This record gives sequence, C-alpha cells and structure tokens, in this order.
Amino acid sequence: MKPAARQSGNLMIDLIVGILLLAIISISAGGVLSNLFQRSADAYERVQSTWLANSVMEYYSGKEFADIEAANISNDEKFTLDPRLVADVTVDWVTIDGDNIEASAEETSFKKIIVTANNNVSDNSVTLKTIISDGTGPGPGGPGPGVWTDLRAGNTFTHGNDAGKDIRYRSGMNMVQDANGMYFTGAVPWASWVKFESLGWTRGTNKTLEWIMTNPTSSMMIGISSDAINEDYNLQYIQGEMYAYYQNPTNFFALYGNNGTPGTAGVHNGIAENINSNEVYKIRFENDGGRGETFTLFELPSAEQGDWDDESTLITTFIIGGTLAPDETNLFPAIIPRAGGAQRFIAVKVE
Repeated sequence: MKPAARQSGNLMIDLIVGILLLAIISISAGGVLSNLFQRSADAYERVQSTWLANSVMEYYSGKEFADIEAANISNDEKFTLDPRLVADVTVDWVTIDGDNIEASAEETSFKKIIVTANNNVSDNSVTLKTIISDGTGPGPGGPGPGVWTDLRAGNTFTHGNDAGKDIRYRSGMNMVQDANGMYFTGAVPWASWVKFESLGWTRGTNKTLEWIMTNPTSSMMIGISSDAINEDYNLQYIQGEMYAYYQNPTNFFALYGNNGTPGTAGVHNGIAENINSNEVYKIRFENDGGRGETFTLFELPSAEQGDWDDESTLITTFIIGGTLAPDETNLFPAIIPRAGGAQRFIAVKVE
C-alpha cells in the first residue's frame, strides 16, 4: 500500500504546479490582452482625430480666400455630434521668401491654416498645416507662372544683382515696394535694367506676358529681355527682346528691341497712341512676344485686383513687325525704369 500513497502525493504536487503554471499564463495573457485593448482604443481615437482634422482642414481650405478668418475657431456640430471630439483652427498671415515662411502682422497673399484635432479624453491629437494663396503672390522659390504676381507691399521677393534672385537689376539700383506697387531707385536712363528671372520661360512655349502698371512719370520701357544681353551696355533697349516704349506720361510711342542679335537695334514705329494721365494700364505680349504676334494695350478701371482682367477699354492692338526679330531662347519679364517717381508696377503674369 505504501507505493500507492507516494503516487497520490506526486499527483497532488503535479496538480499544484499545474495550477500555478495556469495562473502565471493567465496573468501574462491578461497583461498582453489589456495592452492590446489599450492600443486598439488609442488607434481608434487617433483615427477619429485624423478624420476630424482632415474634415476641418478640407472645410476651411475650400473657402474663398477672404472668408478664411484669421482667428481661432472651435469645432461645432457641422463636423461631429460627439462632444469628446474637438478641433481648433488657427489662421495666420504669412510671407514667403524663397523657401522661408514667416508670420506677418500685415495682410499678405498667403494664409497659414493650422488644425489641431483630438479626443478630449486622451492625448491622441493630430495637427495638420497648409498654406493658402489668393493666387497673386509668390510661392516657395519665388513667383510662379500662370497667375498674377502681385508686386505691391506684403509680397516678398529676393532681389539684387546676384544670380539666383527672383528679381535681378543692374548694380547700383534698388527695389522698393509700397501699397501702390513696386518701383526702383538708382536707375540710369536706358542703361538700367530689371529682369524678373524667377518668371522666366523658354521661347517656343508660346507664353503670354501681361503687365499691370500706372502711367509713366517720364519716358520708360517695359517688356521682355533674355539671358543673352550685355548687362553693362548703356542702351539696354537694343539688348532686350521687345519693349513697349512710353515717350512721356501720356504717350505710348513704339516698340523697341533687337533685330535678331542683342545689341543691334530693331523698332516698330507708326503705332503711337495717346493715353490718359493718372490711370492704370495692362500690356500684353502674346506667343513669346515674337515678330508676327499680337501686342495689346488696355486702360483699366482701377488698380484694384478685381479689375486686372477687365478688357473693356482697348487702346490699341496690332501685329508686331517693323525691324524687330527677337529670337533668343531664355526669356524674362523686364523693365527699363526711370528712378523713383510716382509710377508703380502693380502685377505681372506669364501663362
């Protein structure tokens, strides 16, 4: 009978060990399951926050630029009825200078929208950011083609004589902006030049160049230049490709440029038109501003942006000819300005 007693004792020990092992396994499994449940809950809450952030961002970025208010805005029932989900929206004015984005106390062409959404019972917040343009200002890397580039104060450009600037001009000059537009100081008549190089394009892509400006305060030229000019030459109007020449504040006189070789004069005369003083004008060169293409001059109702595409008052339109025959490849919007004065360059577009 003694062997039977030993067997019974061994069974009892095995049972106890088995129970302990099951307890250990259960505790471990419970911890793992609890962690999995928590992760699942966190992931669900983060998905909710992400959905809400995307919904709010889509709503605000889809508004008209003027209707995107520069203020903090709390979430409401248009997005969700769940009181635990909250989204805060901040809208700030910013400026863009190359790849640098800076907050601005003044109104600009850009607004930065920041949406932060979260479930207020957890820390799973999601933040989205975007920048909205009114379509007139420069983007990262300088002005972009296809929309009006607003040249008035509040829109920032890199500028100077160094290569790589958005706007390059002859040494000794400087660019100034105010609420009415852009102008240049230090200009020397006919020797000075300004090239909007970040808006450059290639001949043969048939781009249309348009300028918005006030009437001149003295003789000046505005149009198209290239990278082939002699920048030190004192008669820049025969270096560039094509310029509209204003003889005085009330007279558009002719087109000047080169005849196929920068530095050799070309001209289209016999097209003079009187213009009104103290008005705003739009100039258009079609299809790269080449010989045989169309030049058009309009008077605008005002300098307001809403009037930039108003073409109800036509001053003149004609086919470019004379001895002009520009054919350089790399083109830029360009100005041969006079120093200072009341004239302002308001906007430019290449499309």
